[in-house]
Amino acid sequence: MRTVFIARAALLCVLIGPVVHGQSLPTKKEATELIEKTIPRMRLGAPGRSPFHLVADVRLEIGANSFEGTYELLWASPDRYREEFRVGTVGETDVAQGDKIYILRTTPTLSYTLERVRFYLDMPVPTHLASTRHVRKIYLETVSGHSQFCVRTDSNGYDEEFCFDMATREIVSLRSGNSAIYRWERTEFVAVDGSRYPGRVLHHSSGETLEMHVTRLESVREFSESVFTPPPMASMRDWCADPKKSGKWMPPDAPILSFANNDTILLYYVLVGPDGQVEKSAAVVSVTGPIDAIIERWIHDAKFAIWRCGDKAIEYEQIIAPYRTP
Repeated sequence: MRTVFIARAALLCVLIGPVVHGQSLPTKKEATELIEKTIPRMRLGAPGRSPFHLVADVRLEIGANSFEGTYELLWASPDRYREEFRVGTVGETDVAQGDKIYILRTTPTLSYTLERVRFYLDMPVPTHLASTRHVRKIYLETVSGHSQFCVRTDSNGYDEEFCFDMATREIVSLRSGNSAIYRWERTEFVAVDGSRYPGRVLHHSSGETLEMHVTRLESVREFSESVFTPPPMASMRDWCADPKKSGKWMPPDAPILSFANNDTILLYYVLVGPDGQVEKSAAVVSVTGPIDAIIERWIHDAKFAIWRCGDKAIEYEQIIAPYRTP
């Protein structure tokens, strides 16, 4: 009798699947739906969100060098915000006001550090596009006594791991990569006005580590008008929060280069004019000699995407790796 009871219990567990504290693991379809609902809630600066104030500590390590500073965003809407960035001697203030943006910086061009901070925080206006994710595996974990389930997905060739609280099904971590070469993490999620935003963001790639800790994140009913007053001596450009883009973000005919060190990365700043031609460029990370000359000639002749606000083509700036590898 006891043997029969154990066999039946085992069969029941197989039929109903893993259960923890009355909660069962989601199916792949349910996990996909949960992820699709979770990602928009992580986008603080999306249209329709309530105003908020965010402050984050920033630490950047490049090789043996490290830099620390802060990133602050006072956000009223996608086209009305104030950004303050300070890391070492690098400083920048951006004020967006409808169809204009005002910029005051201590560097001749957009700094690579600020560009990376914006990218990994997905600020001030979210730019990360939605992508199709294929659920590969769903499993249980216990972290510090708390039960959670994790969902491993494949998205455009990248492995991602979403982990959720077992009871509430709120996201607790998001990770990708797991090596000394490449990894990134979103953890310590905090709730604000219906959103779930990571309190800690970590990215490591090719000897570079960027870590950010959100020290302040709160909803704001209304900002003082003085918050959006442009700083004296700021430059002004035509701008909009969601420009329409035609053409490749970088021309497809970039030069093919090979390096003795596979970790070598070349980065250039470009200010692209309304016609898609580069008006200004500067090396951010480069190797001196013939390679720089090849890249500079290509940048001079290249045709980049054209950005438009309504019917008006505008200038825009970005940092690119202007080459392909064999």
